[in-house]
Amino acid sequence: MISIGKAGIAFAVLIGTVIVGRAMYGCGSSSRDDEVADLSTRLAQSQHTVEISEGLYGTQLTEMSGLKSLLDSQRAEVRSLIEQLDRSKSELLTTQELAVKWRKAFEGALDTHQTDSGPSPTNPGVVRKRVDFSRDFGPIAVSGHTLTDPPEGEVSVRQTRPLLLTVNVARGRDGKWSSLVTSSEPTMEVGVKLGGVDLGAIPRDHWYQKLWIDLGVAALGDVAGSIGLSYRGDRFSVGASCFGSDASRGCGLTGGVRLFK
Repeated sequence: MISIGKAGIAFAVLIGTVIVGRAMYGCGSSSRDDEVADLSTRLAQSQHTVEISEGLYGTQLTEMSGLKSLLDSQRAEVRSLIEQLDRSKSELLTTQELAVKWRKAFEGALDTHQTDSGPSPTNPGVVRKRVDFSRDFGPIAVSGHTLTDPPEGEVSVRQTRPLLLTVNVARGRDGKWSSLVTSSEPTMEVGVKLGGVDLGAIPRDHWYQKLWIDLGVAALGDVAGSIGLSYRGDRFSVGASCFGSDASRGCGLTGGVRLFK
């Protein structure tokens, strides 16, 4: 019969390991976040956008904690965003700032039509000339007219269709996060000025949800059974187990490391 004293000692060691590990992780992560905050911000602002194919742009995102530090609180619209996050007690999972601009100036011949527009109000003997013009520059349409004697002109610039940007956050096989942005207009160029992802905003298991009860049985050789309790973290595991058979029994500690992540 297995001794209660041995099992109690093994499980006490396990619980102590869990408590110490959690305390060390909390202190270490807090100081680490403070040390890398400025560096992470600089890295995020220095990322370059690459046009992968026509209308598809990509850049690497910086993984860091506290994405609100990336936001420019000097801008009124950004302050409104931060205030809304604070009011709703929400956390940012990802943040990106896109800069959209024309690839080049819209230039080209206009569709024109000239007509007589009656006598000049300042010189009745002169017939005014009117030139109507128009041109569709992708999502922007320009139209208007000019008059002579005296010179006058009117112009209308309007957007004929919306600019559609599809922003995607993807994680590659190497574990790195990237932003992929598609633009519906080939005449527009997109740049990701800064971007980051905060994995801390994703709910994770509580420490007690990482406790496992391990059961085992040996069917070859001497028949034996085992029972144990282990704590399985992201990279390491630690625990205690007891085994028993007709020939022997005992208790001990277990440990493990995750080979691939």
